[in-house]
Amino acid sequence: AGPWAKLAAGQGHGCGILAASNTLACWGSDGYGQSTPPVGTFTDVSAGGNHSCAVASSGLAECWGADEYGQSTPPPGQFVAVAAGWIHSCGRRTDGTTECWGQGASGQTAAPQGGFAAVSTGGWFTCGVLAATQSLICWGQNTDGQSTPP
Repeated sequence: AGPWAKLAAGQGHGCGILAASNTLACWGSDGYGQSTPPVGTFTDVSAGGNHSCAVASSGLAECWGADEYGQSTPPPGQFVAVAAGWIHSCGRRTDGTTECWGQGASGQTAAPQGGFAAVSTGGWFTCGVLAATQSLICWGQNTDGQSTPP
């Protein structure tokens, strides 16, 4: 397969968007259905722990795979990018704001207000680049300093 427009590597699985068709292809571990993507055309993709998420051409976020914490149940509305973490996911909306869903026990789903140019999720934390200042901020667990960027 290929060429690829976008790629994402998760825990034991990967996904990508095929450039010629803008469709999804996933491979690897599929114990939770994380390697069985939905049908359609897509503009962004992210592979997480045991789930994956993508932005459909319609702008809606779609997730598949494990959902025991709600990490595969995105809120309604338009998105331009998604980030699938370990047990949570986040999406950047068309206005730059970020919304997260899933397990938030460490505060990783409590996105600060403001417009983001980019967002990335980790195991128990999330980081984003603020659009206005290009500064990096992180939120959630900080046990090992992972939410304290340089």
